Amino acid sequence: MLGAEFPGTAVADMTAEQDFPVASPDYSDLVVEHFDRPRNAGELPPGPGIRRTHSGNRAAGAEVSLSVRIAGSEVAEVRFQAFGCPHFLAAASLATERLPGLPIAALAVWTARELGRDLRVPVEKRGRLLILEDAVRAAAQ
Repeated sequence: MLGAEFPGTAVADMTAEQDFPVASPDYSDLVVEHFDRPRNAGELPPGPGIRRTHSGNRAAGAEVSLSVRIAGSEVAEVRFQAFGCPHFLAAASLATERLPGLPIAALAVWTARELGRDLRVPVEKRGRLLILEDAVRAAAQ
């Protein structure tokens, strides 16, 4: 997923290694860590227990697709593809580390508040985290 048509927005193809580090007083160390070295980027291959969700759109500046593998009654693995600012991409990456092990029912009420706090997402960008919430909650369906 490329983001060249949106100047000032981070490139969303997280499958290639980043060649431009994010360094700014506007970003916490955790944001920089997950933006420079995203975890679980990409898609899970189709198969039993795989659920795919999508939320947001590029025109609004934030979009995320999740592939979630369910084993038994809990989340076993999560991968993401995203387009948006460094805070949003870092939140998607961090979510893929925190979601495995949760019961499926927990996805239906999951919130990104803790991610926002841990990443120190500014108030004016927290609305974008709702897009991530929608994608996670859709995986409970």
